[in-house]
Amino acid sequence: MPPGEGHVEIPAIHEGRRPRVLIIGGGFAGLHAAKGLSKLPVDVTLVDRRNHFTFQPLLYQVALAVLSPADIANPIRVILKKAKNVEVVMDEAVDFDLEHRRVTFASSAQMEYDYLMVATGVTHSYFGNEQWAPYAPGLKTVEDAIEIRRRVLLARWADRCHVRHVSAAACQGAEAFYLVTAVETALRRGAQTPHLGRAARSWGAAFDSPGEAIAALSCLREVLVESDLISDIGDGAASLHLVLDQLMLEAVDAASGSLRHAARTDPLTGCANRRALDEDLRRAVSNALVSGLDMAVAAVDLDGLKRINDTKGHAAGDAALVGVVASVRDELREADTLYRTGGDEFVVLAPFTDAAGARELMLRAARRGGPSFSWGVASLVSARVGADDDPMLVLQAADADLYERRREARRRSLLAPGRRRNIVAISVAASLTSAAIAFGVGHHAPATLRHALGPSAPRTTA
Repeated sequence: MPPGEGHVEIPAIHEGRRPRVLIIGGGFAGLHAAKGLSKLPVDVTLVDRRNHFTFQPLLYQVALAVLSPADIANPIRVILKKAKNVEVVMDEAVDFDLEHRRVTFASSAQMEYDYLMVATGVTHSYFGNEQWAPYAPGLKTVEDAIEIRRRVLLARWADRCHVRHVSAAACQGAEAFYLVTAVETALRRGAQTPHLGRAARSWGAAFDSPGEAIAALSCLREVLVESDLISDIGDGAASLHLVLDQLMLEAVDAASGSLRHAARTDPLTGCANRRALDEDLRRAVSNALVSGLDMAVAAVDLDGLKRINDTKGHAAGDAALVGVVASVRDELREADTLYRTGGDEFVVLAPFTDAAGARELMLRAARRGGPSFSWGVASLVSARVGADDDPMLVLQAADADLYERRREARRRSLLAPGRRRNIVAISVAASLTSAAIAFGVGHHAPATLRHALGPSAPRTTA
């Protein structure tokens, strides 16, 4: 019978067994009740969604890094280890069946009880204004305290960067928060961790130079040394500097990688630059000669860049360069690389490809409808480049093919007007011949018509 509806029947009394007491919540009230019931002839089950008891009055000291979370949190099983009639379960209640005295938990387990005590505690409230939460975090759990501690650490870090005239951007955003979280985890363990390495590299990759990362991390080191955070560590400063050394190494390496990437990249088009080509071409040729697989190179020139700049402006010229890159890049495989080697000059490096394959690639790119460009291709086999030859020979062969294609295109363009005139003359002659036949004229035709028809005019007799 549900409570509040008269006399409550306790099944255990009629069944002659010990009553079952179910306590939901392992806070102050739940633990106090479990300890009191440990001296009575009852079976007690205490259920909490966490496996530890938190001494909440000291959470603020955890938030300020005065105490470690371990100083105010103890396992519930350890606290109740002397209570022989008390069982501790980590689970979360999701449904109550008061009529049948049964509770369902998140794990789908069900427990029956004779007596039920719900002591789940309280939490903070924003009185319907949940938008306040990011600016006024609650302080009811260890997780809340750690969240505040990270924010305090980030604020101290930003303040120290300001004093040292270091950009405070390094201390802001999700990457900085992720980094501080990883640092705290490593410090609690007193050792380097893979998590810290990933966080440091992710954070360091945002810098344009290693010097900026070193300056920001030096400020963080000062803040950590001065804070009470090292009180969490068994051997103090030694573990702190071990962790920070890993942090510095990983972050600076990532920042150096960003610098190397910037040094190898054309800022306008995003292609690799001439420096990258010089490095990659020699390596690609060497790999191709060792593997026995051909390697192709395509030389690409944007047509009329100077004319575009002179007539439409440099912005239009830049747009044309970007358009050529887009047309070619859309046809590249994952293994291929596009380089910008000069103002309007590009190179495609295509490993595991012969000259015919590179030619097909460029034809597809030309058909995409982007800005007009000229191209030429060559491969190690077609250029007859051997192990003792300069790898640049294959690039020179591609340039030579480009110039030959360009000369052939010019010859065709010069011959085209003459061919058009010949076609027009033949068409007129054919029309006049047809007219002469229609009017019955041949060698008796007037002189003007015979002159127009020329020697090819047909001679007919009446």
